[in-house]
Amino acid sequence: MSDTETYIRTTIQTWVWSGFYDEDLVVEMLNDILEGDVDINVMHEHIASEFARKAAAEKTWPRETDNDRLDNAIIALDAAGICTVQNAGYTMSDGYSDVGEAVADRGSEKYHGYCFYHGQDLE
Repeated sequence: MSDTETYIRTTIQTWVWSGFYDEDLVVEMLNDILEGDVDINVMHEHIASEFARKAAAEKTWPRETDNDRLDNAIIALDAAGICTVQNAGYTMSDGYSDVGEAVADRGSEKYHGYCFYHGQDLE
């Protein structure tokens, strides 16, 4: 397997297991990172198998997951005046931009701080 194929497979795994994207969106995002002679059909199979693997794993997860606890903390922070954004782009700059948009959409008078994580944090 080439370095490019390994990179694409790892990226697919990150997207699938992050929980932010459904299968159709991962297939769509794949087009942005395909390079050279990578077999698109093999990558589509990898996407399907990763979603199946995740679905099987989810059956063994506890009723409340770490992600549920994170979601609850995000909600509490936001209610306390900290603008929070999950999966805010891919870089720090994207995160600052997404926070700015969130503050503008939600009302700047509501907040006195912010908190986010971005795609590189998920990796």
